[in-house]
Amino acid sequence: MDKGDNLTWTCEAFGIPDVSYQWYKDGKLLTIESIRDYGPRYFMRDNVLTIVNLDAEIHAGMYQCRANNSLTAKFSTGQLRVLSKSYLFQSNSD
Repeated sequence: MDKGDNLTWTCEAFGIPDVSYQWYKDGKLLTIESIRDYGPRYFMRDNVLTIVNLDAEIHAGMYQCRANNSLTAKFSTGQLRVLSKSYLFQSNSD
């Protein structure tokens, strides 16, 4: 992703009983309290994680969604890399 862009990740799972979701960054649970350190850039609502105004120093890392119910839990994982647009232009000119 490019620096300054917005990112929305959606995690979907179906199960009986109903599924609940949790989001992790670099193995640490993202909670309302833990994301306050980053300012108003993370938005979590159930199975959707949105990050606005991406910044490599703050947002780059491994993200996981945990979908679970009383019977089981499953994880989905993604790596976020944030590149500066000037880096992209320099790389393409070589």
